[in-house]
Amino acid sequence: MPGPDYPQFDAELEQLWPFKRFPLLLDDGRTVVESSIIIEHLQLYHRGALRLIPDGPETALEVRFLDRFFDLYIHTPMQKLVGDSLRAAENRDQQGTKEARQMLDTAYRWLEPRLQNREWAAGSSFTLADCSAAPALFYADWAHPLGMQFPNIIAYRKRLLARPSFARAVDEARPYRSFFPLGAPDRD
Repeated sequence: MPGPDYPQFDAELEQLWPFKRFPLLLDDGRTVVESSIIIEHLQLYHRGALRLIPDGPETALEVRFLDRFFDLYIHTPMQKLVGDSLRAAENRDQQGTKEARQMLDTAYRWLEPRLQNREWAAGSSFTLADCSAAPALFYADWAHPLGMQFPNIIAYRKRLLARPSFARAVDEARPYRSFFPLGAPDRD
């Protein structure tokens, strides 16, 4: 665990990736960073039964686009709200958080009709796009709640939460919810 109590891990992490950020995969001596790239790497070098990036180029393009959408237009503004809450009151960024909330509202409005009649973000198969959507929508709904005007997103988020791998991650993280700076709702 990186941190002040374990400086050796911090130094090792910095050697592997100078930005000292997660996720990071060390695969046969090769450092692979960023979740989307890790998934592509695993699909390329450790192909399994689950295809997170479809073979068809048009569908693969949509999957990659949605991966970026969830990261840039949902996860990033959510992080802005969370990060701002960690600042001292006198250093808070009212304009930045207002813009983050507006971006989330725009993203929710764009996504809502796109999810109609879809089980997963890019259609009927679980893909890289859903891997990106799961944590983004999980925390975004905590930071800037989805309203009832977004029933397709709410239903999609519930499907993500019911997926065994994500449900396990959520359950294993329950003891740490008190650390969420905006306060974790008593749900999910």
